[in-house]
Amino acid sequence: MDDFHNVLLYPDGLLSNWSNNVNTQKEKEYYFKFKDIDLTDVESIGLNFSGSPDVKLVVFLDSLGGDKLVEMQLPYSGGVRGAEYTAKNTFMEKSWEIETQVKGLHHLIFQMINTTGEVPDGVAMIKEINLEYRNSQDKNSKELQRLQNELKELRLKADQTPIMKDRSDFIRTTNVFERGNWMVLGEQVQIGVPSSLPEFSEDLPQNRLGLAKWIVSDQNPLTGRVLVNRLWEQLFGIGIVETAEDFGTQGSPPANPKLLDYLARQAMDNHGWHVKSILKEIVMSATYRQSSKVTAKKLELDPYNRLLSRGPRFRLSAEQIRDQSLAVSGLLERKIGGKSVMPPQPDGIWNVVYSNHQWETKPEDKYRRGLYTFWRRTTPYPSMISFDSPSREFCVSRRIRTNTPLQALVTLNDPVYLETSIALARRMIEAAPNDTKQAIRAGYKIALSNEPDHETVEILTTLFHNANTEMKGELVSSGAYQSNQMDAMSVVANAIMNLDEFVTKE
Repeated sequence: MDDFHNVLLYPDGLLSNWSNNVNTQKEKEYYFKFKDIDLTDVESIGLNFSGSPDVKLVVFLDSLGGDKLVEMQLPYSGGVRGAEYTAKNTFMEKSWEIETQVKGLHHLIFQMINTTGEVPDGVAMIKEINLEYRNSQDKNSKELQRLQNELKELRLKADQTPIMKDRSDFIRTTNVFERGNWMVLGEQVQIGVPSSLPEFSEDLPQNRLGLAKWIVSDQNPLTGRVLVNRLWEQLFGIGIVETAEDFGTQGSPPANPKLLDYLARQAMDNHGWHVKSILKEIVMSATYRQSSKVTAKKLELDPYNRLLSRGPRFRLSAEQIRDQSLAVSGLLERKIGGKSVMPPQPDGIWNVVYSNHQWETKPEDKYRRGLYTFWRRTTPYPSMISFDSPSREFCVSRRIRTNTPLQALVTLNDPVYLETSIALARRMIEAAPNDTKQAIRAGYKIALSNEPDHETVEILTTLFHNANTEMKGELVSSGAYQSNQMDAMSVVANAIMNLDEFVTKE
């Protein structure tokens, strides 16, 4: 199908003139269109449908209301008349002969007419439309049946991906709703953009393609500014315009307007909107490569680093903290793609009263990246909420970072962080089985990509010995290592992964 109007399309390809929550179809049109169909020697049109005598299907050539090819009054097919769901319908096949001889390519427009205007009596569902040609292979032949069955099997196996497509001929009229009342139509409006923004060129098509070209045109600087500001925020923790969600008069002014304009022009002219290329220029700059260490004077003059007097330093996002813990422990499942998964979470959070769905954690899904965590807006994943992940009830352009004791409680006690601590402890002991201090240095290097100083090693060694005395196999039991030793090293690993340097980008 190339275009349609008011027709309801089902995921399996079924189409209908059903109207949800509408009791009448009077003064409402339903039609769909196929482009450039070869009609030379076409003999009849066959339907596989569920319908009633209150439905008429009229086929026009090239345009709605044009030359009429055939008119089909659908007979009653049985089952529940006008049922919305196919399980209640009975389908039948029937063909209608075409009396007019047609040659060449034509558009076919099928108009579904409810002769009574009442719902559900005048509702039909169409499963298949077949054009039957003279001198064609016998439709009942075994070879044709085999090919048709093969085609149906391929359709069932295919991935169904919804796409958006512009209407070609069937352009809906749009009116102003008087005082917001959709039943009181006011002035008809046309496609356009607000007068405060750059003009919509007459050379651009008035559709989504035209809008896309207008958005990235040289005459529209806003898009480039918004893009580079978002990227800057990802790298520096705060955008050149702090209110990334609001570039208007109610938002914050840019800290460095010339820098914002320079990067926007670079993105448009030199980088051709390629995000990787833009990011490369920013991260290779002297500004980004500065140390994040701050002096008392810099902190006094530029407490929020709006003057870029030092490198960026800010806490990682909720998903990044979880992924980083899984990565350094060696547990991270690096598989790309697939359905959302349900990692462990406390009991009692998932409480869905409208269905029998359960929060089920499969062993192979425990360590997927945070990106793949199943999300339900009314019961979001708790550890990510603690680190300021939005509940997704509303769209947000930026996350506001906080620092609360609850966050430390999550990384100290949440099951996933305890498991990563045990896994990292195992890597530490394997790196230096008989040398505690060397094992601690190895774990510190794995987690932070940095060598610990002498004082840090001594503090963590003391923690290990205290834990080795107090722990009685409470965390883990392993045949390869002594239980107390493994427990104590897990406590040290957990401490390392709770250091400020671990959850902070600097």
